[in-house]
Amino acid sequence: MMIMKMLKKTLTLTIIFINILPSSGQIIRSLDFNHAVIGASEKKNVLTEKAIASDTIFFEDEFFEDFSSYHYEVFPRTDVWADQYACINSTYADSMISLGVATLDAYDQKGYPYYSSLKTITQGDTLTSQMFIFNDPSTDSLVFSFFYQCGGKVSGPEIHDSLILDFYDANDSLWHKAFYLLGGEQMHAFKQVIVPVEDSLIQDGFRFRFRNYVSLALENIPGEDYGKYSNADQWHLDYIQIKSVKDTTELKLINDLTIVKPLMSSLIGYTSVPYHHYALAANVIERKTMPVSYRTIFPMQEEIISLVRYYSSYDILKNKQLRALQYDENIAPYAYFNEAEFFTSGYTYNKTDSIAEIELMAVIQAQAIDQKLINDTAKRKEIYHDHYAYDDGTAELGLGIAGEYQNLNRIAVLFRVYKQSNDPDTLEAVLIYFNKSINDYTSQSEYKISIRKNNGIYPANDTLYTSRGYFPDYSVRLNEFTRIKLDRPVVLSDTFFIVIEQLDSYLNIGYDINNDSRNKIFFYTNPGQGWQNSVSLPAGSLMIRPSFGKYTLPHTGTEIIDKSDKLKLYPNPAKDILYLDLPEEYNNSHTIKIYNIMGVMLFNSCSERNSIDISGLDKGLYLLQLTSEDKKMNTTTKFIKE
Repeated sequence: MMIMKMLKKTLTLTIIFINILPSSGQIIRSLDFNHAVIGASEKKNVLTEKAIASDTIFFEDEFFEDFSSYHYEVFPRTDVWADQYACINSTYADSMISLGVATLDAYDQKGYPYYSSLKTITQGDTLTSQMFIFNDPSTDSLVFSFFYQCGGKVSGPEIHDSLILDFYDANDSLWHKAFYLLGGEQMHAFKQVIVPVEDSLIQDGFRFRFRNYVSLALENIPGEDYGKYSNADQWHLDYIQIKSVKDTTELKLINDLTIVKPLMSSLIGYTSVPYHHYALAANVIERKTMPVSYRTIFPMQEEIISLVRYYSSYDILKNKQLRALQYDENIAPYAYFNEAEFFTSGYTYNKTDSIAEIELMAVIQAQAIDQKLINDTAKRKEIYHDHYAYDDGTAELGLGIAGEYQNLNRIAVLFRVYKQSNDPDTLEAVLIYFNKSINDYTSQSEYKISIRKNNGIYPANDTLYTSRGYFPDYSVRLNEFTRIKLDRPVVLSDTFFIVIEQLDSYLNIGYDINNDSRNKIFFYTNPGQGWQNSVSLPAGSLMIRPSFGKYTLPHTGTEIIDKSDKLKLYPNPAKDILYLDLPEEYNNSHTIKIYNIMGVMLFNSCSERNSIDISGLDKGLYLLQLTSEDKKMNTTTKFIKE
């Protein structure tokens, strides 16, 4: 995003990420609501108390949390954290220390803003640890370390907003402020903070928490009678440690090998295609290499590192591994890498199916290097069902058109259909991700949908289909998208445009900044200029999806739940016996399979035991897959054989 840093400092009640044209133009704005959190909170029973000390953290040598093993989770885990107000993600921050951050912002645990009217400052999120139990009460002085970033890819905190770190004194049952930071800066790198923990606090019952204060930003939209209030006010936290060190310099010299970016789509351009278009699309746009971005952070080491990169793919619905590949390389000990090795998912289209769900995984492992195994894995789920998509399903910003010619403003998105004219498919519906606004302001923004072929590189004047007028409906949603069924199907092949015609006021459509399809977005804002492709937009994708063929509900069989965070292996590394620490609700019969780094299965057993004899395995990295008897728990995790 292009951030107007100087404007941010001088006008504290103004929008960032905004592109204002003289009379009318496209507007990029921050979000009024966190839709990812709203959706996740509706699927589970979210904790509502600020601090629920239902678990404990047993401290021995170090506490460490970098949010890298969450993968698809949105809320902090209750075995470490006592509240669920922070948003766990890998899309909002820039230049992460390791994949995944905890974001404190202006939205509560259900995704709604803390504020309802213009106030100077309002308390925002908290991220509170569970209670610590110290193995040795006479532990030497401890040091607390964390990395933070203001804003990153999205809206940062205002100049008067703040981030606070508190320590809990179990003696007097009071929180004490340990660190305080004001906002007002838009950062694209993380900064480390190191805070000593007073000896008097190092006792059973110690806790720590992060909290933030937020304020509203006034978004002045050209052509409107009044602005709308919105601010994400985001602080990102990464790589949190508590450790006993003789010198704080030790914490500055991080020794780790970390994946720092999410995996890309296995298709070039699209993140999803209709299932019955998959085979044709994959022949043209399947990615032949799978990039993985990682960082080696060994500042005191001079020797070259021997690295193994492992890629695998898994058919979730059919419960089978599709592909596994390994690459070996010698790399520098202090550098950033973005490797792209040959790898495809290996999925094969089956005409009797209607949906596919696959998981891609990348693992990096250094030989003879002391690293944290938790942050060396990246996972990605891909679902092929009924629609084309450029976006990842999460909106970081909102896009619309504002200005004096509202009834003429149009947004168009270009799509290519991989079904050809000799075997065309029918467009049945359009999916649109509408960003809900405070006081439901944009719910009164009327719009129409038209389907058009192209005239050169722009939408044609003639329409294949034009809808009646609609208003954004936040109650009728499919995977957070509003599904707008066409009055009649439209037969399509090759390329076409979905055109959104704004009939009166600003229409706030989700904008995903982690997938770039700007060259497919066109605007009609000035009758004298006609259609224009905007190069001034920040990199991203408009969240509009065409839905093809007869719509069927996604897979409704037994849900496979990723419980990798619940499966603990110890010791790790292990020499002879590997123990499984399973949650009580999963201590039933289960199948355990062990694969080597090349995906060859070396062990397959069904039992109720919680230990495995691995003495016969060679030294190296292995993958352990556990599937419960009822099929509800299916997880894969890593261990090292010494």
